[in-house]
Amino acid sequence: MSITIKNVLILASVFFVLGNVYAASDYSFDISNEEWTTINEEMTVYGFFSNLEDKSVNASFKGDIYFGAERVGEFQTNSVLVSPGENFTFGYTFTPKNIGTYYAKGFVVYDNKLTETQDSSFNTLSENTIVPFATGFAVIALGIVVVGVLALKVFINKREVEK
Repeated sequence: MSITIKNVLILASVFFVLGNVYAASDYSFDISNEEWTTINEEMTVYGFFSNLEDKSVNASFKGDIYFGAERVGEFQTNSVLVSPGENFTFGYTFTPKNIGTYYAKGFVVYDNKLTETQDSSFNTLSENTIVPFATGFAVIALGIVVVGVLALKVFINKREVEK
């Protein structure tokens, strides 16, 4: 086999693809947050990073917050040293100002490499929306307890009458 420019380019492409496959497997990353919040209530977006390399890496969580298509915030955490095999949870706290759906998109920068971008969403309701729901749920729960106690009392009275 002779060495041609075509063969060199094919070999370089194979090494490039293999290098990217290896680079993609030296970490694990995911992003998460609560699904619901209210306006003016702090919401934390979490980035879960696992260092699967055999050396420590400096890592930071970076990303953007969107309301619809509009970018309404950006963030970057301080860099931390993540040891081999260690998991680290980053957090960024954001206070939504509008009712609707927000999107968080983020990635981790580690030793001048980037993880794949992950995203999540959360819905923001008015400040008064969740309180009536929670109050209604509490009333129903209390009603179930009262009915249960009354049923128990009737059962105990019935057993005493039978004796």
